[in-house]
Amino acid sequence: MKRTTVGAAVVALFGICGMAHAEWPGNKPIRIVVPFPPGMSVDAAARTLAHQLTEQMKISVIVENRPGGSGHIGASYVAKSKPDGYTLLLGASAIHVVSPHVLPPLNYDPINDFVPIALVAKIPNVLVVHPSVPAKTVPEFLAYAKANPDKLTFGSWGQGGNLHLAAELLNLRLGTHMEHVPYSSPSLVSDFVSGRIQWMFDNASAAMPLVNSGKLRALAVASEDKLESLGTLPSISQYVPGFSVNAWTLLSAPKGTPPEVVTRLTQEVGKAMQSERVQHVLKEQFMAPGMLTGPDAKAFLLAENGKWKKIVAETGVTVKN
Repeated sequence: MKRTTVGAAVVALFGICGMAHAEWPGNKPIRIVVPFPPGMSVDAAARTLAHQLTEQMKISVIVENRPGGSGHIGASYVAKSKPDGYTLLLGASAIHVVSPHVLPPLNYDPINDFVPIALVAKIPNVLVVHPSVPAKTVPEFLAYAKANPDKLTFGSWGQGGNLHLAAELLNLRLGTHMEHVPYSSPSLVSDFVSGRIQWMFDNASAAMPLVNSGKLRALAVASEDKLESLGTLPSISQYVPGFSVNAWTLLSAPKGTPPEVVTRLTQEVGKAMQSERVQHVLKEQFMAPGMLTGPDAKAFLLAENGKWKKIVAETGVTVKN
C-alpha cells in the first residue's frame, strides 16, 4: 500500500516536471544577453534574431546588453543564471575560444558552462590599410612590410583579442616585427583614419563602411569565407598558405538547461536562421549566416577552440592582470 502510494507520488512528480518543460516558454519572455555595447555586429545579429523569434514563437524575445570585461561580465552572468531556457547568451569567438587561452583563469568555463544552440553568424575579418600605405594588393603589402617593418604599426581592440592575434600571426609568418598599438576606446577609428596607425585586421561589418567611403583600403579577407558584399577581395591564404582567422557569434544556454528545452530552442533558432529576413540583415552587416545548430555547432566550437589554442601558443601572446 505504501509502496503504491510512493510510486504514484513519484509518477505524479515527474508528470508535473514534464508538464513544466512542455509548457516552456509559456508567457515568460526569453532574454538574449549580448555581452557587448549596442551597435556592435554581435548586437545587430542578436536584435535581428530576437525580432524573428518573437514573430515566429508568438512570445517576447528581448535583447539585454551587459558589456564589460571584454565580454566576460555578460558571459559569466549567463553561465551562472538559472538553466531554464529563459536566459541565453549570444557570445563571440573572442569570449569562448580566444581570451580563455591568453587571460588568467576566469570565474567560469567559456566552453563547458554552456550548451551550444546555434552558430548564428560568421564575421569575416578583413586586412585593411590606411591610404598612405603604398600597397594596393596583398603581395605589395607583404613585400612592403618585409622591407619596412619599422614604418608600420597596427591597431586592435585590445591586447590578446582575436584581431591582435591575427596580426601577430601574420607578423610571425612574415618574419616581421610590426608594432602593436592596442586600444580600448573609439579613438582607434579616428587614429586609423588619420594615419596614426597604418593597418589592422578588423571585422568586415566595422571596416567596410570606412572602406566604401574611401577612408581606408581593404586588401583581403582573412578567412576562407566569401561574401558577395565583399566583392572580389581575395583570401590571404592565397598568399600566406594556411592563414585563416575569422570571428563568429554563437547562441548558447547555461549548462543544465533541460534537453527538451534545448531541442526546442535549436529547432526554433534553426528555422529563424533560414528566414529571408535574418539572412538579408546579416549579409547587409557583412556577416555570413552560421547555419549550424545543436551538435554541429558544438563540434564547430570545439574545433575553433583547438585552433585558437594553437595560435596563442604559436604567437606567445598572453595578458596579465
